[in-house]
Amino acid sequence: MADPNIDWVPVSALLDAAANELGVGQLLHAHAFSLFEAMSAVEVGNPKMDAGCRPQGDTTPLEQRDLQLSLSQQQLIGVMDHLMCCEATWHNGGSLAKTVYSSLYMMQPQRTAQNVVLSAYCRSLEAMCAEVNHLVMNGCVCEEEDFNAHIAGLPLEHVTTAAGASAAGTNPGPSSSSSSGSGGGSSDHTDKVL
Repeated sequence: MADPNIDWVPVSALLDAAANELGVGQLLHAHAFSLFEAMSAVEVGNPKMDAGCRPQGDTTPLEQRDLQLSLSQQQLIGVMDHLMCCEATWHNGGSLAKTVYSSLYMMQPQRTAQNVVLSAYCRSLEAMCAEVNHLVMNGCVCEEEDFNAHIAGLPLEHVTTAAGASAAGTNPGPSSSSSSGSGGGSSDHTDKVL
């Protein structure tokens, strides 16, 4: 429903005419223009820059997608190497959603439980990402173009970091188990930290 208090004016023809007048390398901008804003600008519709732009693809829910867990040693090393490359890209300023969490293995680490090595790697990578994000954000040691700390909606938000547990006054390690010697409480608590 259109708002009667707003008059929309088509400006496409004006913008097209202005664009045709500009030469290669020229830029039309306001007086308060700065290169910082230009570098932070999002090109709407470009999948490499616009996190909300999704190319047409598979709409199958994550839970229903095939997740290969019977991997040979070579395949397992390949998956782990790919995840390491994604992690390095995140450390160099890439979006967590488009790097580490572009992998189905990382989006659903609970489904990797039958492959012990892969499960341990995914859970430790998730914990490491949470820890790095926590340390960088609390240390105020980065600018947005250096490190992308936005994790909105990713499973990383629910991981308890050792630094966060320490700041809250709790001990995330196995020494927090009860003295009854059952050992069950300790592993449950440690699992929540990872």
